[in-house]
Parts: sequence; structure tokens; C-alpha cells
Amino acid sequence: MKHVCPNCNNKFSYKQVLKSVWNWKIKCEKCSIEYKVIWYSRLIICAILYMPILMQSKLIPLIGCGIILFYIGWIIFMTPIVSIFCKYEEIK
Repeated sequence: MKHVCPNCNNKFSYKQVLKSVWNWKIKCEKCSIEYKVIWYSRLIICAILYMPILMQSKLIPLIGCGIILFYIGWIIFMTPIVSIFCKYEEIK
């Protein structure tokens, strides 16, 4: 999904979109309007990123720091993928 500014049709870079997953804000470089991730997009992103924690009893039991490494790997792997679920609204 392409992320563009609705006011000037400037395309946001993938780096900006990826940062907005964690920072909540994205700023258009042409018209300087700031946008934030809509609450239901944030809810979907959180559900996807923290799904292993919610399903911990269903996972293969990992011992010690193995489960922590699994969670870190999951978040690193899924962060670029969940950026497609980001929808933005203008900050007023």
C-alpha cells in the first residue's frame, strides 16, 4: 500500500512509514502537515506484534532466554510487515 499525503500527494518514504509505527507521527516534507496513526490501525499493529505473548501457552515451551530471543526476533521480523496496516489522520 502506498502512503501519500492527501493534501499534496507527496509519497512518504518507507523509512518514514516504518518510524511512524513506533513514533505515532509522520510529517509531510512538502506541505509540513503532521499525521498520526489512526487508533484502530494502532490496535491492529499491537495485536500482530504481541500475538506470541498472548498465545504463550500454545507455543512450544522454550526455556530460559530462548523465549525472549523469539519475541525479539518476532518483533524485528513483523515491524516492516505491519507498516502496510498504517492509516493516518491529520493532527489538528
